Amino acid sequence: MDQLGWFIVLFLTIFCAFILYRYLRLNWALKRLSRDLETALLEQSHSEFRRITSERSYQDLLRACNKLRAETLRQAKSVQESQSEVEQTISNLAHDLRTPLTGAKGYLELLIDEAQQSQADIEQGEELELLLLVQKRLEVLAELLEQLFAYTKSRDESLLLKPEVFELNEFIREIFLRCYPDFEQRQLELELALSSEPIYLAEDLQALEQIFSNLIQNALRYAKSEFCLSCAEHEDFISIKASNDLKEKLAQSQLKTLTQRYKRGAWHRPEGASGLGLAIIESYLQRMNGELKISSSEKEFILEIILKK
Repeated sequence: MDQLGWFIVLFLTIFCAFILYRYLRLNWALKRLSRDLETALLEQSHSEFRRITSERSYQDLLRACNKLRAETLRQAKSVQESQSEVEQTISNLAHDLRTPLTGAKGYLELLIDEAQQSQADIEQGEELELLLLVQKRLEVLAELLEQLFAYTKSRDESLLLKPEVFELNEFIREIFLRCYPDFEQRQLELELALSSEPIYLAEDLQALEQIFSNLIQNALRYAKSEFCLSCAEHEDFISIKASNDLKEKLAQSQLKTLTQRYKRGAWHRPEGASGLGLAIIESYLQRMNGELKISSSEKEFILEIILKK
């Protein structure tokens, strides 16, 4: 092979090596950009994607990705602000309605007392029945407003949770002692299977009391004849399990939707049920780094709360 032939071979070798280098570098840069895109989507990072190679096509793609990332973050922030504004408006509305509603209930109670004292004929008896019906409706409305207020409060991250150390078994006993008359009124058998050893944990007491309140209200509305609550301490977490028998069978396909707002499963809606009870529980647990597990069999409905130590 003459000198020109060697020169051509050397040139082609260098050219192919250069093309291979450019290809490998661009391929590596695209893989890095792909990982950065995935991380940005998962973590909603505000950092721009960094330039790794000077390839013009890659730089054009990088600029487009950064522009898309900035627009996505802007829209996400706008949606979050709009959602916060709506929830704050709902919270304010629920709060503002509580005062006139309380006043209306007070005036109504006075009218009922007068009607009961002067009940002498059929007409006055019918008037009393109407007043009692209005009172019942006002109580239902008040309960719905309280649930709505509790839901917006559970999602308001500006209200910081304040953990306090307490003993769980005693906390549960006190709560169920206060609501035991409600179980008797509904003729529901109540069983508490608490730990024989003290269980200490640090959580926000108001948030946890709201969680138990909604657990109890759920049982009072939907349990057929019995309700059982148990708690157990494990190495890394504490488990609180609430179970009740069912008036009606709950389809397995509906379990995942029960924590969505205004969902009430397959049951007929009891008066005063807002569909927010389990959503409130899950919302608080998410802020407490806890977890809500829902399961059901043909005859039993189970809610399990996981609180990490």
